[in-house]
Amino acid sequence: MKITFEQWLSGFFWDYQVWATFIAAFLGFAGVILTLIAQHRSDRALDIERTRRERLRVVAAFRTELLSMMAYARVARKTLVEWGQTDFMFPTQSIFPLFGAIGSKLDLLEPKEISAVVGCYVWLNEIPTRLALLSGSAPSNYVPVKAEHLHIALSLVTQLEALAEAAVETLAPQSVSVEPV
Repeated sequence: MKITFEQWLSGFFWDYQVWATFIAAFLGFAGVILTLIAQHRSDRALDIERTRRERLRVVAAFRTELLSMMAYARVARKTLVEWGQTDFMFPTQSIFPLFGAIGSKLDLLEPKEISAVVGCYVWLNEIPTRLALLSGSAPSNYVPVKAEHLHIALSLVTQLEALAEAAVETLAPQSVSVEPV
């Protein structure tokens, strides 16, 4: 008795059409999985690049404002030294609004950079409060600083300048990188 290939195949593997359907389904499923994996890798690469660019923008914005803050502190320090023995009015509201605008993007910075930037802004906001404690009263826009307390105001502004300079150094352009998670 001679068995044909089709008889052998149908007897051994039931029906080869069922197996063909199974193999096609398996290959189709594998193709879908491979496509999803490739898409995920592509999306992840785009996310990393988007995060890197956003980090560059945030670092550049903070560096620019901190450089302005350093210049402001230098001018304030020079003014305090020149005024010498006369009273001085110190502004109570910050002229540096960036922290409030993009403070939510701090998570793009490294912990050391966050510490430097936040420390600088905290100190900037503390200066009017400390000077108001010395003056005994704080008008809405300016804190009056008596001539006898100018050395304290000078040390506060000098400290602000040092903090801003340290923060700018911490946010050096070569420190901008994003590692994949």
